[in-house]
Amino acid sequence: MDEVLGALFPGAVVEAGAVLRGSDRTRVRRVVVDGRSVVVKEYAEDEGWAREAAGLRALAGTGAAVEVLGESRKPKALVFADAGSGPSLSDLLLGTDPAAASEGVVQWASALAAVHVAGLGRKELFAAELAARSDVPICGMADVVAGLPAWWAEHALPRLGLELPTGVLDELHGVCERLGDGPAASITPADTCPDNNVGTPDGFALIDFEGAQWQHIAWDAAYLTVPWPTCWCAWRMPDELAQRGLERYRAGVRHALPHVDTPQFADDLRLANAAWAVITSVWFVRVALTGDQPHPDPRIVEPRRAALLPHRLEIAAAARDLPATSRFARAFASALLDHVRTRPLALAPAFS
Repeated sequence: MDEVLGALFPGAVVEAGAVLRGSDRTRVRRVVVDGRSVVVKEYAEDEGWAREAAGLRALAGTGAAVEVLGESRKPKALVFADAGSGPSLSDLLLGTDPAAASEGVVQWASALAAVHVAGLGRKELFAAELAARSDVPICGMADVVAGLPAWWAEHALPRLGLELPTGVLDELHGVCERLGDGPAASITPADTCPDNNVGTPDGFALIDFEGAQWQHIAWDAAYLTVPWPTCWCAWRMPDELAQRGLERYRAGVRHALPHVDTPQFADDLRLANAAWAVITSVWFVRVALTGDQPHPDPRIVEPRRAALLPHRLEIAAAARDLPATSRFARAFASALLDHVRTRPLALAPAFS
């Protein structure tokens, strides 16, 4: 038995099982401990461990998130209840059954709503759990915006010759201020991608809280309408399906947060769409400009960034109440055409 399992389960009978999909930041394994199947996640970075532990501990007992069964600070690791081996939403979107993929989107929206409702009013608990493990802030979107100029200067400016105007950053910080703390804020996974869940008989279990934050719910709801801003499997969905998912989300939240049925929430969502669109276009421009090759893992079938960026920039350009952002998005899209052969963003394979 290795050091991590020995530290987590002293004296227990442990049988190592399958290595599950992780990342360059984590290693995820299914193991059997004294006859019970659990999932062990090891972390290369302290922040991801701290955020996931704090977010899930703050949601403990709500039934909206996976249960944390154990925790190790050195080495950094968490033990979760095993949610099973069901398909993720990304598996369904990359499959061949449009009905299953459609139902998956709707079930995912229900799961997200349950997490948001469970997290309402738990800011202090989440902050205390996070402070016990790290000094990272509980909110992070303003920091994301603050990091955009350096990324743009390194990866886009030398090729595109286009400045990132301060007016864009001012508008994005304004969106972060509006969609920050307040009555419509909750604990969120902050990376609610279609592969960060497991299908169970009761619906999807959201399983990745490495980016857990306290933030306005519109940032997560926009994953249905951008769609999937931070994700590798960011294919388009049929418009009517996105609206079905959004209505299911509202149905799951409105009893606790009637704000989701107001014109103000529609504005919140539109601003989150525009902000995500321009933020992620800045993030992904390097790949679009340097070859945009298929992912080496054949399981990861993702749209080319040369298709994704024009779609996102069109969303940002439509944000007329963010005039600097809208102008920049149009200029960005025009400059991109001089360097990249763009193409329409296709529907997810299940709908093709």
